[in-house]
Amino acid sequence: MLTQLSDLIVAGNVGILLLFTVAVAPTIFMAWPAQWATAYMRKFFPKYFYFWALQRQLLLRCRARRWARLLRRCTMQAAG
Repeated sequence: MLTQLSDLIVAGNVGILLLFTVAVAPTIFMAWPAQWATAYMRKFFPKYFYFWALQRQLLLRCRARRWARLLRRCTMQAAG
């Protein structure tokens, strides 16, 4: 269950990441003056990408713990 949830969260994040990069950023530059849009993008995107990377790292760690438990269980069954 946790693996499926983490896969859905990652897929959603990648979708949102692409949406902002492909659709929202060009729209902001078309709608706002270049100076405002540039200032907004310089503040928003680094925080957004940092948050995305941090969340991805946490999900990978959760998945690694799950795999470690599964491997331990399999080796115990094989040994005993």
